[in-house]
Amino acid sequence: MPKIEEYGQTLFVVLHLLELDADETIQLGEVGIFVGPNDVLSIRNRSQINFLNVRERCEQEPHLLVHGADSA
Repeated sequence: MPKIEEYGQTLFVVLHLLELDADETIQLGEVGIFVGPNDVLSIRNRSQINFLNVRERCEQEPHLLVHGADSA
């Protein structure tokens, strides 16, 4: 079950993940994401998922960020 909490203008979300490793064994992971008015911070725990594609999209389409960090 995901966890979602608000701290003032910051939203905090924790997602539990199931991933397949190179041996096709299921691994459990977790990602915590803080979303504020002007920033996004992600913290991975036992997870290989990264957010490079989100960063690349923001760099290629900076006009999207006019709507705030949550539009990323």
